[in-house]
Amino acid sequence: MRQRIQQVKAAMAAHGIHTLLTFDPKNVNYLTGFHTTARPIWQIGRTACLLSAGGTWRLFLPAPWDREYAPPPGCETVSYTGGDEELARALCGHLPTDSRKRTAADLDAVPAPLYRALNRCGWGDQLTDARLLLARCRMIKSPAEIRLLEQAVGLIDLGLKTAGQAVAEGAAEQEVQARIDAAMALAGSQGCGFTTKVISGPNGSYPHHVAGPRKITARSAVIVDLSASVSGYESDSARTFLLPPGGGGGEEGGGEIRAAYGGRREMNGEARTAYAGRQEVNGGAWAAYAGRQEINGGAWAAYAGHQEINGGARAAYAGRQEINGEARAAYAGRQEINGGARAVYAGRQEINGEARAAYHELLEMHHGITELLLSAGKRMKPGTPIRELHDFLRAELTRLNPAAVQAGTIGHGVGLRAHEYPDLTGDCPELLAENMVLAVEPALYVPGRYGIRIENMFHIGPEGATTMNRYPLNRYDREGDDDGNL
Repeated sequence: MRQRIQQVKAAMAAHGIHTLLTFDPKNVNYLTGFHTTARPIWQIGRTACLLSAGGTWRLFLPAPWDREYAPPPGCETVSYTGGDEELARALCGHLPTDSRKRTAADLDAVPAPLYRALNRCGWGDQLTDARLLLARCRMIKSPAEIRLLEQAVGLIDLGLKTAGQAVAEGAAEQEVQARIDAAMALAGSQGCGFTTKVISGPNGSYPHHVAGPRKITARSAVIVDLSASVSGYESDSARTFLLPPGGGGGEEGGGEIRAAYGGRREMNGEARTAYAGRQEVNGGAWAAYAGRQEINGGAWAAYAGHQEINGGARAAYAGRQEINGEARAAYAGRQEINGGARAVYAGRQEINGEARAAYHELLEMHHGITELLLSAGKRMKPGTPIRELHDFLRAELTRLNPAAVQAGTIGHGVGLRAHEYPDLTGDCPELLAENMVLAVEPALYVPGRYGIRIENMFHIGPEGATTMNRYPLNRYDREGDDDGNL
């Protein structure tokens, strides 16, 4: 914590700021370590931190929280009772009286009632915006922060493993989401501001669709986007599971699906062997039948002698022919009916052909985005302009499917929030730096049909990026069969 405070003070000095106020609970956590998930702010009251170049370091807490929390060494706790008016008065009593000493605050976290109360104390309009200063300090993670994020990513991997078992034909989106959230909560996730998303089929074309009662179907893509939290630090990752034509589940690695497919091939091989055996047996039957034909040659000669006798029989047979004529007419009618059935079956073949083509398209898109994420990881080295990484990702997604929609977010920082500075945009001024943690999430959305999003978290080290996730990317083997889920 001391090292973090010194880093923030150095940034304050560089911007000519004497006193810094923070109101965002995440910034308060960053500067003091104070964190609670017990109650929301509107129940427990607002917290704040004051840090000055002169050495003042104070945490403002609503009573009785000051008796329940031990601040880090060197940080003084100031208690107040009441609401925003009382907090403003407590703060103003510790702010510098020299107007030449600039005071800054994370103004986006100051609600209107508190801002008006600060104005009445003579401070609201004099506050400089410190959002970017704090965001850039939080951008570089300490070893302790990296460890907490690694734990949060481990919970995500567990959630994705649960998703791989739960995503199956007939399961509802909200059912899968509930199973994921329960697994992560039981493993220690403390909850965060990010909602688990399970988005299937056409719903997947809406990047932030909320899980609902829709049933997952075969030949569809299912996006699972989730976050977990450990001591206030949040993770963020996503996978897209593809359900094969048979509608099987997205088991981890898809090994069971491929094993089942391989088993069917072995079973079919045995069936072909058995069929070949039956052919040999039937060959013997045909030989016996040919022998019977020769024996029956004599019978035919005897039959010729009976032809006259059978004249009456032929008359009767002619009558039977008329009857059989009706039968043949009926049979011809059945042929027409069956012809219609065959035409319907051929139509179904065409429909199934389109379904297979659509599923093949999903496989190609999934493979392309997976390869793109792997390529992005190799480009993430200290000193690389973030805008270059952004431009590379956008260009490759456009090349993969020019007609698909790209989401507004393609990557971002991760830390005390699942989404924090810097965003991967074309105008981002930042360079990749050692100990940044980023989530990179290339995605494509085809309106009304599906979406594919794959997201990993990366820790930037001195030589390049290290993937923090251990759950596989669900890569698909282009050389193999289309009903394997990797």
